[in-house]
Amino acid sequence: MVGLKRCFFNWTDGHFRLVDEPTTVIVGTDANRRIEAVVRAQFANGEPVQWLPTMPTSARSFDRWKVWAAHEGILRKHKNRWYVVQNGAGGAKIDYANAKNGAVLSQISQ
Repeated sequence: MVGLKRCFFNWTDGHFRLVDEPTTVIVGTDANRRIEAVVRAQFANGEPVQWLPTMPTSARSFDRWKVWAAHEGILRKHKNRWYVVQNGAGGAKIDYANAKNGAVLSQISQ
């Protein structure tokens, strides 16, 4: 029986090209944090969060981000409007430098 070999290809110029093994890439993390920083700065005063043309994303991507941010505890939805959660991510302050480990700096009781 012949041994198996694993090959990786990329589609370029209408043809498959043999490439080295791809590395794992985490998509969107930096973009999500950029959007979060803009939203926290712009809407920290309690106004409803909405997309603005000056934001670093399209309106459609912003709508997807809002769902992600709600899941992460950054935003909350109330009567069809989105608001920034004042106590950080769902009441916990996250150490974003160590976010891969899920490090929580302090838990805030609500």
